[in-house]
Amino acid sequence: MALNDKGYREKRDFFRMMVEAEVQYTVEGSSEKYIGQTEDLSATGIMFNTDHNLKVGQKIVIEVLPNTNQLNALKATVDIIRVDVNDKGRFVVAGNMSEVQ
Repeated sequence: MALNDKGYREKRDFFRMMVEAEVQYTVEGSSEKYIGQTEDLSATGIMFNTDHNLKVGQKIVIEVLPNTNQLNALKATVDIIRVDVNDKGRFVVAGNMSEVQ
């Protein structure tokens, strides 16, 4: 079966991992910190929910804080590519990560 024959979800270059962790972020050009909760994470992208309404095209700097001291925080710049609202009224933000530290 060729890659083109697979369903959309299977065409991704990297698998998504369901990760529950706190996300702290700032919008590029601002020093104000916001908090969110991850929904999933891949090698190149992240999805998280937050009370703060972000806009497609914005850049944010994130820090994903692990639930254990045995792991380092993930830091990256994220380009926002999609923003939806979930059934709880929170904003669900998807973005492409770059400058990962």
